Amino acid sequence: MATFDTAYSVAKSAISEILANADAQTSYPSFINRQSAQLFDYAAGEDKRHFKAELARLLNSTTPDPTVVYRGLLIQLNGVFEGFIKSYVAAHVERVGSTESTFSTLAAPLRTAYTAYAGRVLARIHEGSINGIAYDFDALQASLGTCFSNASPFGLKGEVFTVLMGNCTPERLEKVFQQVGLPEPFGDPIGKHKSIQGWCGEKRARAAASLAREELERQIEMRNDLVHGLATKAVVISDVQHAANFFAAIIEAYHDTATTPR
Repeated sequence: MATFDTAYSVAKSAISEILANADAQTSYPSFINRQSAQLFDYAAGEDKRHFKAELARLLNSTTPDPTVVYRGLLIQLNGVFEGFIKSYVAAHVERVGSTESTFSTLAAPLRTAYTAYAGRVLARIHEGSINGIAYDFDALQASLGTCFSNASPFGLKGEVFTVLMGNCTPERLEKVFQQVGLPEPFGDPIGKHKSIQGWCGEKRARAAASLAREELERQIEMRNDLVHGLATKAVVISDVQHAANFFAAIIEAYHDTATTPR
């Protein structure tokens, strides 16, 4: 079963790795240039001629444009957030399901929404996949069997709410969070969270949450530009760092508001 902690730790680790890769694009070439004199001193002597030749080649070569890598890292950050949301929603739905004895005792809105979303997913069964990605339709059918037979225990497949969602736009998050009973994605509890206030510097909860919503829209717009048209868009390391800090903050806020008793 999906868990909030697993979703959070996987996303946090991926963001740290992306930041490390972004830093490497500038730190390694900068180190070589700063330490070139000492490196050539080290290379003195006939036995190190190959090292010296390689060092000279590196210093004389054109420095690769890190923008190409930064564009890819921005897209990856959006992917990390999307993956977190899918696991986060699934963890919530499956946790709620585990507290009920049968499907019929679930709250009616969630029961109805689950049936509708599962039906949309099953409508793709003839394709054998969802948007080209393998999906276990048999497991979903088995889940629905336990639900509609009112079996105890029964199983929910929480990913049905997000597997067809696409980009995690604010509007889509607001809709799915409301349907499954998660806290509002841009409500006051999110705006009050220390990670969001630390990210934006705004101490008013409503204003901080609004800034987070606007930033998510901006990040998705940039992601779409890079993927669907502006492959030459200039991206610098500060863009990657800013996006990573934002996604790390909102992921932490979502995790904490879901795991803190209300």
